[in-house]
Amino acid sequence: MRLEHDSLGSLEVPNFAYYGIQTERNRQAFDISDLTLEDFPSFIEAVAKIKAACARTNLEIGALDKEKAQAIEQAAWEVIRREFDYSLPVCIYRGSGTPLNAAVNEVVAHRANEILTGNKEEGGIHPSTHVNMAQSSNDVIPTAKAIVVHDQLEIIIEPLKALIKKLREKGEEFSSVIKMGRTGLQDAVPIALGQQLNAFASGMERSLSRLEYEKSHWNHSCLGGTAVGTGMGCLPGFRGKVNKHLSDVLGYEVKAYDDLVDGMMAIDDLIACHGQVVALSAQVWKLARDLRVMASGPNSGLREVYFEVKNPENALNPQRFASCSLESVITACNQVSANNSSIL
Repeated sequence: MRLEHDSLGSLEVPNFAYYGIQTERNRQAFDISDLTLEDFPSFIEAVAKIKAACARTNLEIGALDKEKAQAIEQAAWEVIRREFDYSLPVCIYRGSGTPLNAAVNEVVAHRANEILTGNKEEGGIHPSTHVNMAQSSNDVIPTAKAIVVHDQLEIIIEPLKALIKKLREKGEEFSSVIKMGRTGLQDAVPIALGQQLNAFASGMERSLSRLEYEKSHWNHSCLGGTAVGTGMGCLPGFRGKVNKHLSDVLGYEVKAYDDLVDGMMAIDDLIACHGQVVALSAQVWKLARDLRVMASGPNSGLREVYFEVKNPENALNPQRFASCSLESVITACNQVSANNSSIL
């Protein structure tokens, strides 16, 4: 164990850990679940990217010397690339975003010291004084949130494009396959199977357009606002340069919120964004349920569609295997809908 000190006193921290006293205090204070920040690496990576950008900014404005700035950025990129254990054993139910910011500051600082001297505790780089220079959890965490949402939307958008393409292909393939159309599962009038599949594709194209619009607007930063958005504590020149460096780190343009106070406290944007994700999940949910009904049987069900199952030897009953796959999709969509309550 090693002994670390802060304004509250001293505390022992495991020698192997890259985290420090603040993380240890948070770990002990919020020991209420096994689910930790390490289970959400995308958020950790976002904060680390901010640390890299801020190190570049503080070097440019002359607030950090070159040796410290380069060590901090190198350590931050190692966190981003997951080259060593994150060492962030803080419960996700920790209240504010401060434990996450403090933990990343400590990991980056200790690793940066190690880069410089071979020792986590030597090198002169302090988590707050240097890694968190001109920053606050209150502007870092909202900015990290925007980075995570932007990247997660991309994870949704690319498979959605593939699904739409496949639905269009199948819509063309089955354009002459006539089946019964139904209202409330009661027979109505004939319709082509291809028309139904194309209708799903059309709806999902609307969702794609909305999600791409959302993604294009999750490129705003609160950096420079520090604790409450007024800029108090921000070093001269920092606000004007930090978003250029953050843009370079992320690979896309990042702009400051017009009103940093609003940007730091707003929740309506996240609610609206997740609403679009829920809208898409509802469309996928209906597609899976409709296909399940149309594939029901084989003897007493509709049996209007038949699934060609790859590697059927892996399934006791290939068609039942396909039905179970649809059930998995339905369950996942239900989870997305339930997640909306946690956003609120």
